Amino acid sequence: MGSQKILNKMFILTSNIGKLTKRAFATKARGYVTAMGSHPTYVLNLTPTVADADIEVAKLEKLYDTKGEIAKAGKANTADIKAQEKVIKKIITYQWMSQAQEALDGDESKAKDLGYGIRGVDNGTSAPTIGKAKSSHAIVTKIETEVSLQHTVYAVNNETLSSVVPDGIGSLNVYEQIGGVSPVSTDSMDMLGVIKNGKFINSFVVEDIGKIAYYILCYTEKKTGKVLQMSPVFSAMIG
Repeated sequence: MGSQKILNKMFILTSNIGKLTKRAFATKARGYVTAMGSHPTYVLNLTPTVADADIEVAKLEKLYDTKGEIAKAGKANTADIKAQEKVIKKIITYQWMSQAQEALDGDESKAKDLGYGIRGVDNGTSAPTIGKAKSSHAIVTKIETEVSLQHTVYAVNNETLSSVVPDGIGSLNVYEQIGGVSPVSTDSMDMLGVIKNGKFINSFVVEDIGKIAYYILCYTEKKTGKVLQMSPVFSAMIG
């Protein structure tokens, strides 16, 4: 079957965050904030700012953290969670996405950096998806820090929300950086190992206490071993 040239292709960004629920929503939202903050020149004069969006995501994360305690007290904060998810969805899928749509000027690689999907249109007729940005990558759902000098990292696929790696994937590698500024790639990070069954335990030394550990996850292609699209950056304090 021959290929057909797509004429008058329109550059249309998409986001699947609205399909996610609970912790997966908050994790994905945190990924968008991190990605936008890592590429400040892509969308100038961004509104709301990354700092403002970070505050809103932090509010949602706090609501999830306190949900169990509130439930034990015979109360519920479900309405508050839904309201906060609505605020964040508006920022990512309406305010930010429309600004990125104009600012990126058809640059698919930049759209991928920001975590947005891309839809193609051929002469007004829907065409196959063109380079679905970050089409399938891992995300960190939780980093447990209760044990001193140890992080337990939990990960799932961003689309299936399962710890089972997709077809064609050989492994899920975890990269780490201790201290410094948030990394934008794995180039200067240490590859710790492979996440199995969605869980990885990372140990530290006493000298690391009080520092931030940054994590990036990457799938590798089963046939070639090639490193595929990386996850957003996730971090936690070492205690």
